[in-house]
Amino acid sequence: MFLRNALMSTNARGIMAPSPKHFAFLPVLFTILRVASVAEAQTFNPIPALSFTTVFAGASPLPQVITVTSTGSNFNFSTTVSTITGGNWLSVTPSGTDCCVTTEAVTVSADATALAAGTYSGQVVISAYGGSPRSITVPVTLTVAAAGGAFFDDMPGQASFTMAPGETAAPRTIQIRNGGTGTLHWSLTTSTADGGNWLTTPTTSGTAPSTISVSINPAALPGGGATTGTFIGQIAFTGAGGGVTVPVSVDVGTNIFTQVNPLNFTMPLAGSDPLPQVISFASRGANFNFSSAVYTGTGGAWLSISNLGGDCCVTPEAITVSISASTLPAGTYTGEIIFAEYAGRIRAMTVPVTLTIAAPGTTFFDSLPGGLTFFRSTSGTPPVQSVPIRNGGPGTLNWTLSITTSDGGNWLTSSALSGTAPSSIDAGVNPAALPGGGLTAGTFNGQLILQTTGDVVTIPVSVVVGTGVFTQFNPITFTMPFGGSNPLPQVLPAVSTGSNFNLSSAVYTGGGGSWLSISNLGADCCVTPENITVSVDASTITAPGTYTGEIILAEYAVRSA
Repeated sequence: MFLRNALMSTNARGIMAPSPKHFAFLPVLFTILRVASVAEAQTFNPIPALSFTTVFAGASPLPQVITVTSTGSNFNFSTTVSTITGGNWLSVTPSGTDCCVTTEAVTVSADATALAAGTYSGQVVISAYGGSPRSITVPVTLTVAAAGGAFFDDMPGQASFTMAPGETAAPRTIQIRNGGTGTLHWSLTTSTADGGNWLTTPTTSGTAPSTISVSINPAALPGGGATTGTFIGQIAFTGAGGGVTVPVSVDVGTNIFTQVNPLNFTMPLAGSDPLPQVISFASRGANFNFSSAVYTGTGGAWLSISNLGGDCCVTPEAITVSISASTLPAGTYTGEIIFAEYAGRIRAMTVPVTLTIAAPGTTFFDSLPGGLTFFRSTSGTPPVQSVPIRNGGPGTLNWTLSITTSDGGNWLTSSALSGTAPSSIDAGVNPAALPGGGLTAGTFNGQLILQTTGDVVTIPVSVVVGTGVFTQFNPITFTMPFGGSNPLPQVLPAVSTGSNFNLSSAVYTGGGGSWLSISNLGADCCVTPENITVSVDASTITAPGTYTGEIILAEYAVRSA
């Protein structure tokens, strides 16, 4: 009893019992069970093993983004990596002691440039910070395929979905390509951390090249899609030459990125770079700062964005995505842009980017506009915008069009869903189908996806609803005889529907050289209302034809256009 009293007096939890009046001394065998506190009861949601594949002496694979979440209350954690074979080829960002807090996006990278053909193993260890024993180990496998065989070409490092409670997220597409020779038969399996069947694909096997659609079933998410949080899953591909994984994250909430779907560019071999595409990043609720990073697989540094680095931006933000690939051989290349909330990385979005360089003698989409922007001051219907569709090669180009929106609404319309180039479509907006029936202020994203045999091109679409936005801009057209006088300039009025604001400007052309110019060019060039003179100088154009360029005007420095 003396022993019992001594134990009670030093109880770490401060639970005391009355001291006994009598005691007898006798040997006692006892076991102290460690009882977790409420904070310690929270642990990591499971994260499945990762697999990377590349080819010997080739570029390193694209990084994969895993989302570290808690089963309950959030807590701090640390990340470390180790490798069993191959040296220091594995790394994570962020890394180190007490680097992170759940929920957090962690980028896992594999550097295979100095490795021989073979299979290498490593692991990422994620540990709760502050003395708690909670940890999770994520095994990582890197397969360096021998040259000459079949293997998975660059795959996106994550499929990101965002949705408000009760919404349906737009599907994501994943291209599966053979980076080597021979035939690549593939199969896939899906898994989710919570065991729900909310991650779906229309097929589980095939032969490269293939394209699959990845969808989320909101009814199978926790709470039937009404519970806020980040839910994680994975698609695991297996095939000849090794396997590869694509982590999946679904953010459900009101303070999250609006969804941005993968981008696709096309250009001819040794031709002009395609026009940049502009993607709008917005929050569904309160605005927040975010950072950006760009990665490419094969082909070198052909992908760039206008706002790059830590704490580069604040939602809403317009990001210009550009391609520089005039020296690359014909083929298909994949890169990715990772956006993450700064500095907590709670919210993250991975945007895969695919570049197709068409070989001579093939059909492909000629220069298409890099984006369509509609403006609405909570009343009226924005006018439609015309999109020309042309064949940049020989033969016949038959095309199909599909439409997606980030919120799942049917507010984005097209006058046709298929046709033969040359042709055109009229893209429009149905305000009644926008969130809040078109009365809710904000930026709403969609996408037009044009497809033909061997080629896919995307056109991002954004609708800005508010009381202080640009008045609607429509495309402008010039015509002139080959070798004749330049056409007269046109005046583009930049006007606000409410309070005036500063704006910046940029000009891009597809083929034909630098034939397009404007009177007010650069950062913080103007203040609404502003008349901008648009001029054409065709002295650099050496053949008759149709040429496409674009002018990007954006609020300075928020860049909300």
